[in-house]
Amino acid sequence: EIGRVVTGKTPPTSDVSFYGGLYPFITPTDIKDDSSYCVTDRYLSEEGRSLQKSILLPKNTVCYTCIASIGKICLTQKESFTNQQINSVIVDEKKAHYKFIFYLLKYLTPQIKKMAGGTITGIINKGQFESFLFEVPNSIEEQKEIAGVLSSLDDKIELLREENKTLEATAQAIFKEW
Repeated sequence: EIGRVVTGKTPPTSDVSFYGGLYPFITPTDIKDDSSYCVTDRYLSEEGRSLQKSILLPKNTVCYTCIASIGKICLTQKESFTNQQINSVIVDEKKAHYKFIFYLLKYLTPQIKKMAGGTITGIINKGQFESFLFEVPNSIEEQKEIAGVLSSLDDKIELLREENKTLEATAQAIFKEW
């Protein structure tokens, strides 16, 4: 009800004309736990875009892995595509705020994982994902405020991680100098 769910698809890798362009092609390995956005290793070309135009994801789409490593989540920074392991939510901005849905799905991941079928590799199919029920505040402004607080905390955590990396590098340099 809060948006349209799109399942990704991998273009045939045997046809190199589909790859190497401007459109990020997101896979689960591109999604890191410590970032809202991801950096992709692969991109699709205009030919790849044309082949998959019906599953093009706009900026600020919520991408959620639903096969194997269930619950890895990110947002698109620009028009993108995903592989078939990812269900994405193109949030209807009149019904919900994309960052609120991002944080809500992150929070609800333990419950979503319980839906996974399959014996060895957990799978949540598109139908199951679409039918997962949760509540959202009616006010988009309230959703934005909640997402804003959580986003600012994430930004602070990221800043502290970067500071920690810098301190570690400095300590290593001092140690080597000694």
